[in-house]
Amino acid sequence: MATHVRPMLLCFAVSVLFGPVIVVGGEPASFDTLATEYKQDSRPLLGRFCLECHSSEKKEGELDLQRFATLAEIRRGTKVWLKVAAMLDNGEMPPEDAEQPSPEQRKKLRGWVERYLHAEALARAGDPGPVVLRRLNNAEYTYTIRDLTGVELDPTREFPIDGAAGEGFTNTGDALVMSPALSRKYLHAGKEIARHAVLLPDGFRSSPYATRREWTDEILAQIRRLYGEFVESVDLGNGLAVGYINGHVDTRLGHAGRLPLEKYFAATLAERDAVTTGGKTIEAVARECGLNARYLGTLWSSLTGLEPSILLEGLRARWRGAKPQDAAVLAADVTTWQRGLWSFNPIGLRGRKGSRSQWLEPVNPMVTKQELRFKIPATKDGERPKEFVISLVATDAGDGNEHDFVVWRQPRLVAEGKPDILLRDWVSADGKAIDAASVCVRAPSVITIRIPADLAGRELVTAASLEPKTAGEGSLQVDVVAGTPETKTGLLPSEVTVKFSQVTQVFSDHRNVSISRPIIVAEKSAARAAFESAMNAHRSLFPAALCYTQIVPVDELHTTTLFYREDGHLARLMLDDAQKSRLNRLWQELRFVSQSALIRVDVLDPHFPNKLPDCGMKFAPSF
Repeated sequence: MATHVRPMLLCFAVSVLFGPVIVVGGEPASFDTLATEYKQDSRPLLGRFCLECHSSEKKEGELDLQRFATLAEIRRGTKVWLKVAAMLDNGEMPPEDAEQPSPEQRKKLRGWVERYLHAEALARAGDPGPVVLRRLNNAEYTYTIRDLTGVELDPTREFPIDGAAGEGFTNTGDALVMSPALSRKYLHAGKEIARHAVLLPDGFRSSPYATRREWTDEILAQIRRLYGEFVESVDLGNGLAVGYINGHVDTRLGHAGRLPLEKYFAATLAERDAVTTGGKTIEAVARECGLNARYLGTLWSSLTGLEPSILLEGLRARWRGAKPQDAAVLAADVTTWQRGLWSFNPIGLRGRKGSRSQWLEPVNPMVTKQELRFKIPATKDGERPKEFVISLVATDAGDGNEHDFVVWRQPRLVAEGKPDILLRDWVSADGKAIDAASVCVRAPSVITIRIPADLAGRELVTAASLEPKTAGEGSLQVDVVAGTPETKTGLLPSEVTVKFSQVTQVFSDHRNVSISRPIIVAEKSAARAAFESAMNAHRSLFPAALCYTQIVPVDELHTTTLFYREDGHLARLMLDDAQKSRLNRLWQELRFVSQSALIRVDVLDPHFPNKLPDCGMKFAPSF
């Protein structure tokens, strides 16, 4: 501050002396004009009334005006002319016993001094004058460090308080000295600031924290916040809600970043007419509703599109007749189909023999033959025995029934230690016999079987497939249900269940996938290709999760995966190039800062010293 005090005081002094003239005056006089006026008018007046006392020889009051022969010499002694102006205003010059100038002469001299000081003040504006070498005061140093690092650090908390000096300012140069003790404190402060430097792949940044664990958590929080801008994080728990069954209840699937489908459907329903007529744009609707414009536009195009899709056509029809309050129903329809098109896997031991490579994995619920079992409930003690009605249900898969001929192969009742009872002759439906134990009917159809009371406790077993000669391009779904349901047409949602065998040590190698209501189609048929295309379109538009927001699979029974990234669907459906770049950068920083690749090897070495080849563990660089 000391470097700026002198010009400020000069301007202040001039403003006090000359009041509003300096502040509001017009253009300052040029120095050439001032030099001419000084030579012609002001210097003769000084010689007549002032130099008798203030010559170079006498210099009364330490004031020598004789030395100012030219304007250049005056400009080197501006402070003297501040004193001259003050003495003229106070009537101190010339003294009373000396010859006095006339009022006109005094006014002319005073006016010239005023114009010169005004011009000099403007010419020197911004000139700090002599600069005193000093240190930053505590506040300046703190704010400088915060500006440089971008972090709210307090490096001067152990520094002595700055003195105010004689001027009352804590940034006066003469008072900001450096002692040996203060030098040591600056050194310690620098070391503390350096502890907050986070090394990055291509440089460094500063952090409010000073440990690797805290830096890692900081980056994790940034990634999760970015995910949270687009998805709703849902805890999948032990996985039962998404068809995951594990023998060990301590293994969980973590948190999934899911599409807020109800919000998106609600927006399309509420603004359907406005967007259709051009009254609003998709971008405007997304902005008003706080939704992602990119995904909202994709959803709108799919709902209003004309591309044939067995799965989406039903959704489109329901959407066209729905109201905004029906958004939850539409979202539930999509979620139901997600259960049949996706499966989730644990990823804590990813890379181990028998593990899956992805957390979210697509599933095709299509088969060429389906085996079905139904347990006939046994008669309970005290209950009256009665017959049990069971039905073999076959439906077309929503694409017509021209080729939909189903063969129920060897429907029978089985029981341990007893002979099988074939049921072909028990069925009550129009069909034809295929062999001594099988029957063929056209879907949609319901075959009702009445099980006598004395056969309670047995299990009905059968298999269903397309009739090979006439149904090569057919498609159908089958089920075994209790009672006699109505005959229905149309595609029903499938449901995938993934079951692992009982875990006895760390991880089960055996994984069984079962599908309820799969679609029965022939291999390499046109019907199969159509369904595959429709399922791919549904999966592309409605992934069961956009990203794995858990990132750290700590909920699993045992994990060697420190960080797991799966956000391809989020990037594909919602992120622009800048957001993708930011996300990739954060993940790069996370792996670099956390040293996850090195830590994973260090963790595995003591746990699996000689067993890595046996357990089939595969290692790959994490980045």
